[in-house]
Amino acid sequence: MKRKFLNFWTYAVIAFMGISVVMTSCKDEPVPDPDPVVEDGIYIKGGGTALEELGANGLMTKAVDENGQEERATMYEMYLPIEAGTEGFNIVIVEGGVQKTYGPGADFALVPVAERNMEQPSTDFWRGTYAETATAFTVPVNGMYHVILDTVNKKVVVAVVEWGIIGGATPTAWTASTPMPAGAFAVDAMSFKVENFELRKGDFKFRYGNNWKIIVDSTDVAHHVRVNTNFGGTISGTLPNLEVALTQAKDNNVVLALTQEGKYTIALDWTVADGWKASLTKTADVTPIGPETFLFSLIGSAFNNADGVPANWDYDIDLPYASVSGDAYSFTKNGVALLAGGEFKIRKDHDWGTNFGYTGVTIEGDAANFTDNNGNIKVTEAKTYNVTFVYDNAGNAHKLIMNIAK
Repeated sequence: MKRKFLNFWTYAVIAFMGISVVMTSCKDEPVPDPDPVVEDGIYIKGGGTALEELGANGLMTKAVDENGQEERATMYEMYLPIEAGTEGFNIVIVEGGVQKTYGPGADFALVPVAERNMEQPSTDFWRGTYAETATAFTVPVNGMYHVILDTVNKKVVVAVVEWGIIGGATPTAWTASTPMPAGAFAVDAMSFKVENFELRKGDFKFRYGNNWKIIVDSTDVAHHVRVNTNFGGTISGTLPNLEVALTQAKDNNVVLALTQEGKYTIALDWTVADGWKASLTKTADVTPIGPETFLFSLIGSAFNNADGVPANWDYDIDLPYASVSGDAYSFTKNGVALLAGGEFKIRKDHDWGTNFGYTGVTIEGDAANFTDNNGNIKVTEAKTYNVTFVYDNAGNAHKLIMNIAK
């Protein structure tokens, strides 16, 4: 009987301790905060994005105003993939711990094609005021978007992002973008890539919508606030793998050395945690192109065109290749009659991607007859010249030799 009695109390104690452990565990389990505290700032949140809750990944960052290329204190931006449908996203402004939710105002609408001028994207973008409402901003197609907000002008822009690459290092120079096709759509990660793409010595940028900027406030033409739609940056690394530290439009990406010329796989990758990253992977060599194959010309209003009337920046006088000495390539044209008061520049391949004005060259010969007018080379007296442009392939010491023709 004594043994059974002890077993009974032993079981009772064990059972009591088990109940205590369960009760203690339940008591210590954290209860989710239904309204977590976030730092003051401007956030994006919505079921059509990867940002379903307020958090650091949804914090919008300061944007650069294309006017002067300086950060604007009241303009914010974020790139992110958005899923088509009714969930979309809202903008949440947190100030002093108080959260206010904003959506599209009554005038928020697709910008008509006829108004997508002044170097704005050719692809769709929406613009208008924002209002305090739970109604979401929505998009018609799955894809990458650029969201911009300015708290002074009370404007929001939502733009379709379709990346391309453009620049003097590319086959089409600065005349047109080469598309970078998008990979599979996902709200938390997207990639844009072009493969086996030829890059020569020179510079380039990434831009979307085949243009350079979006006007955020369209009410005052003299004081437009404009956001950049392109990235520049600096390139580092060791071939074949190079990385690009992206910047908001201030700089071009520069391929510095001829040894870096080649074919590349170029990628722009976005993730919800890290934002944009860019990379270049060299896939093949290319045959070097010598400067002797370049076409340099004079263009401006300082000479007559083929019809014998003063040109109006619509006529080129070509300078044929003449000789090379080390890295100095000479292009010469004799008997060029220049007009008093006219202006000109030197450009490459009849295109403005590479051009040289007064500060881009050292003028020799009859240098006193030429002055600087907003970067153009202005002619003081009408004279006829034997013109030689010396292109320095090793740097920027370009010369313009203006010898009076006899």
